[in-house]
Amino acid sequence: MSNEFEDLILSTPSTDLLRQWSRLYSASTHLAGDQAHASSIQALWNSYNIPSEITIHPTRLNRPGSNSAVRLLNPNASASSSILFEATLTEDVLPSDPASSIGPPSFHGLSHPGRAIAQLVYANFGRPEDFDVLASSGISVHDRIVLCKYSTSLRGLKVKAAQEAGAAGVILYNDPQEDHPFTIGNGYEPFPGGPARHPSAIQRGSVSFFSVGAGQYPSPEFTPSIPSISISYRDARHLLHALAGYGLGNANLPYDWQGEIPGVEYFSGPSEMLVELVNDTEYYEAKLYNVIGTIQGKTEECVVLGNHHDSWTVGAVDPVSGSAAMNEVVRCLGRVLETGWRPVRTIILASWDGEEYGLVGSTAWGMQNAEFLKRNCVAYINVDEATNGGDILGPVGCPLLAEMLYEAAKLVPSPFEEDPMVQDDWHLLEVPNMADQSRTVYTDWLHNTQAHIPSSDAPLLQDLGTGSDFTVFQHHLGISSADLVFNAGGRHAVYQYHTKYDSTLWMESFGDPGYRKHKAMAQLWGLIAFRLASSAILGFSATRYAVRLKDGLKDLDIPETVIVGDLDLALSRFHEQAMALDRNRRALSERLESASAKDGVSSFTGEISLVNSRYLAIERGFIYPAGLSQRPWYKHLAFGPGLWEGYGGVAFPAIADAILRKDAASIQAAVDLTAGAVGRVAELIKLT
Repeated sequence: MSNEFEDLILSTPSTDLLRQWSRLYSASTHLAGDQAHASSIQALWNSYNIPSEITIHPTRLNRPGSNSAVRLLNPNASASSSILFEATLTEDVLPSDPASSIGPPSFHGLSHPGRAIAQLVYANFGRPEDFDVLASSGISVHDRIVLCKYSTSLRGLKVKAAQEAGAAGVILYNDPQEDHPFTIGNGYEPFPGGPARHPSAIQRGSVSFFSVGAGQYPSPEFTPSIPSISISYRDARHLLHALAGYGLGNANLPYDWQGEIPGVEYFSGPSEMLVELVNDTEYYEAKLYNVIGTIQGKTEECVVLGNHHDSWTVGAVDPVSGSAAMNEVVRCLGRVLETGWRPVRTIILASWDGEEYGLVGSTAWGMQNAEFLKRNCVAYINVDEATNGGDILGPVGCPLLAEMLYEAAKLVPSPFEEDPMVQDDWHLLEVPNMADQSRTVYTDWLHNTQAHIPSSDAPLLQDLGTGSDFTVFQHHLGISSADLVFNAGGRHAVYQYHTKYDSTLWMESFGDPGYRKHKAMAQLWGLIAFRLASSAILGFSATRYAVRLKDGLKDLDIPETVIVGDLDLALSRFHEQAMALDRNRRALSERLESASAKDGVSSFTGEISLVNSRYLAIERGFIYPAGLSQRPWYKHLAFGPGLWEGYGGVAFPAIADAILRKDAASIQAAVDLTAGAVGRVAELIKLT
């Protein structure tokens, strides 16, 4: 019977409806706290026979004023004639793209309001090591304004690093360097005529310190104390020209400091000219509106699916592509319910608010329901974006979920034709020769992995960092989580992230013209939800978890003076117990499948409960109540976001954090703490 339900889930998603939701939601902006938008989602889900409610969460947010500015000043001129250049803090309006005329100007969520006038220093990507390069060359950023490129780390961490180095303010911009090869300098047309970034594009976003923690805002622990703002690379060019000839240049700076703005040679400064930065932002009391749909199961156990509905601009990719897919998942599940099906586990469907400011809505809900979730939630599956233009699935997630993701992906047809052609001179999808078998999301994913890791026998599931709503579930509560997105594969157009050009026009020209990736995501997400909610035995893989931890230890640069023998031994014990648990699960599944209808699941209830509880004990067992020493909100000792990367995940975050401090005693303490946790988890998952 389950095959019939899965066939229904695979056949229900409609590209026409996905296009409809994408166009509707992308017709206007939906900043956090948009009650009308949340109510419309609730009404739609209710119409699909999914009982839904809105939960309200008070918080404080900020919004842009009218006086923000970035100006280049002549220090030797009178006040009335000192302005040499002033940045335009919004994008060009494009006649072909209505979305380019609506939405807020440049501002940073949860940024520090203020004004600074100071010399300018260019600090590459704004990482701690970039500030170290400057300091080692005698270039101080103290009381100066710092210009940094986006990429490599969360924007808030760039501001945090500059703040800790003593800077007075931060200006961010997207350099064409990160868009290679699709740059104007390489002969590509900018959006809307081609795949390159539009020169006036400005990336908005939060500057909260996601990798330090999440929760109620603003908080001195999680938010900056210096002003910041973003500008376009077209305007950044003027600031970079003002640095020409000052400080370190090509001959003295590391290679990655040289960007790709045509006609610009990158110098560190400090500049002779002054820069004025005004961050005019107002804080106000706000309410967030989470939409929560519930399909009641036969047990208290549950699985949670989540996407967010707030956006900085119209957000056709972020989050509307995920929101459209979620609507189709809800409709699919509603159709299955009409057949009389009832899941074993409750399915909770969540459309979060306030994600863009700092994962606020999901974190508030997760903390309010923490005890229930820790007792009952088996997994959280997030889709922030269905696709950002990538052709291949590129998920991140807990390795415990890997086998389940693989098996579901094998049933979802590839969103591409059997013999895909080059669509334009900018788009090339490299696909395997698969004449003798049908292509699926899994085969595309596997082939893409093997193109980079030839020895791999399974698709790559990267570690979870932060930056989306899975954070509270995985890293704070110990609930196995994954985030799904089509973002990998061959070349694809530059994604106009958090700009006014993240629009329907971009999506239908470059991102997903036929909404086939939207459809594949709805199919995959719906299938995963159905299997997690319906399968008596959780299809998890403890062995893959253990293997990933062993590999993660090899990735760490631990000094030779630190003793890791106890951790090695604990990992070996965990690996042995993990393999035994997986063997038992497979044997139990075979016995259950061969059992007569008369016997049913009831005769196996005790064994099933025992095996499932052991799988859940893995994630919960790695939760350390006191939290990581430098960021106690993060409590998971097996996986976490990199302290100074954020988006990217690392294995053994307590050890990774200690290594950054370069203190052998701290590293040893973290190794010992982690070894104890691994040993305890190995004991917890024993079946006898």
